[in-house]
Amino acid sequence: METELIHISKIDAFFENTRLLRQEMQIVPLLYGSLGLEYLTKENLGADDIDILILEIYLSAQWAEFCAMLERNGYRLIDEHEHTFEKSGIHFSYAHLEELESFAGISVSDIPIPEAYHIRFRLLTLEQYLKVYTASSKDGYRMNVKEKKDQEKIDFIRSRLGAEIWDAYYSDGILAGRDLVRGEPIPDGLHHLVSEILVRHTDGDYLLMQRDPRKPNYGGCFEATAGGSALKGEDTLASSDGPHLD
Repeated sequence: METELIHISKIDAFFENTRLLRQEMQIVPLLYGSLGLEYLTKENLGADDIDILILEIYLSAQWAEFCAMLERNGYRLIDEHEHTFEKSGIHFSYAHLEELESFAGISVSDIPIPEAYHIRFRLLTLEQYLKVYTASSKDGYRMNVKEKKDQEKIDFIRSRLGAEIWDAYYSDGILAGRDLVRGEPIPDGLHHLVSEILVRHTDGDYLLMQRDPRKPNYGGCFEATAGGSALKGEDTLASSDGPHLD
């Protein structure tokens, strides 16, 4: 992904909107979607509009008041079902903040509230964004419409987090066409590639290594193999020749 300045006009529009929500209705919104990820990473991700999450009450019991407040300030309702408004050619779409917990396992109380331009707002962490896009990639509508873009963002976030990514394989050794991440549960029926090497000296001795006693599996035991997990794109030789053939 290209490194560029983020779309300043949309960011400015978000903070103008946030100041209004705070002053008029004491709302602390969440900058969501691609624009939020752009703001967090300072990367241009091609955000089309501004996605904002607010407490559900403003989109239900206080919807009429919320609508009237925005319309008094130059916003035009263009899609009531999607809670989408337009101002100066920019679209603002609002959704329920509380749904993040059931959708991606993110509690509202765990979302950071930073401050910029003397305005407080909510912003997901990279780890929370990874949960969101992983959940989105399993959503039926998004799988059909935005699967590639969601996967690009997942890969981008993982690279920023320094995650170790593996290719997934079926039991017969055929690539499954998806990624696995160290530390995350591996779905049933999927596997990842591991290289193991027996190191033999010219005098015929074999190298034995003692495992760290703090390891949960076989701590303190000796093992005769050296190796590790193959990273995404590596085969058995590529994953083993670096550390052990020097």
